[in-house]
Amino acid sequence: MSAQQPQLQLTLAVVAVSRGTPTWQDMHGHKTLTSIVRTPSKDPLRISKEQGISSHQSAAHDAQIYALFAHHYDFWAQKLGVNREEWDWCHWGENLTLRSSTPLDEGDVYIGDIWEFDNGEPEKCVVLQVCGGRVPCSRLAWRCKQKSSWLAEVAETGFCGVYLRVIQGGEIRAGSKARVIRYEGENKVAVSSIAQCVFAPPSSPSTRELAVNILRHPNLQNMNRQLLERKISMIDDVSDNLYSLRRGTRGTRPGTDTNQYEPIKYRLSEIYRQYDIANIG
Repeated sequence: MSAQQPQLQLTLAVVAVSRGTPTWQDMHGHKTLTSIVRTPSKDPLRISKEQGISSHQSAAHDAQIYALFAHHYDFWAQKLGVNREEWDWCHWGENLTLRSSTPLDEGDVYIGDIWEFDNGEPEKCVVLQVCGGRVPCSRLAWRCKQKSSWLAEVAETGFCGVYLRVIQGGEIRAGSKARVIRYEGENKVAVSSIAQCVFAPPSSPSTRELAVNILRHPNLQNMNRQLLERKISMIDDVSDNLYSLRRGTRGTRPGTDTNQYEPIKYRLSEIYRQYDIANIG
């Protein structure tokens, strides 16, 4: 019997880095604050556990670092008929543009995975933890000159990028390399499933189950958590309306707490409008 082949270590290489500064942009006649407009930086990112990336500020998401795989640029440029030269690295607003040693997409990245960037100096290792995934919004559609209907297609592929939190700070620059340490917990949640769930039809029975499963993960970032809680609220609203129609009455099913998600609805009303979720499903 042949000996078992050792599993190859998955590594990542940084192609480009960037910082964001919120600015007002005219999006379809509306002034919108966004930090998505940026170009690659020649300077390294200085990262701390407390502050995230120094001199960087996001206008929307609350994750410390946003990463995107470089091959997604080729995929979407070809699919949309865009001249690839029009999109420089960091065009999608990512802080880290990455290549992987073996093919890697968000469906192969799990919440809780650890990315260690040692830069040849183990004592100065930067440690990042996967904590969520980007949900494509109106800012991305505007940046890529696409209609908002394109966002559902992006979400379906899951090719949206990865959110990370800082476990140990340091510096990351173009050329930095990292090794991937897989999450070993019981509840393995692929990053791609987050956007897919948010954009899934609320009438589908599996959507609520998926949202609940993702929400169980202790490492999920706050904005993803809020969006999925809102999704569950929408699903329950649909279910309650169907129940009322069948009974010919107004009201909710027995045992349903209609007020449990009201604070979430109110808090997210402005944020959630970015995603055009109400028109999906």
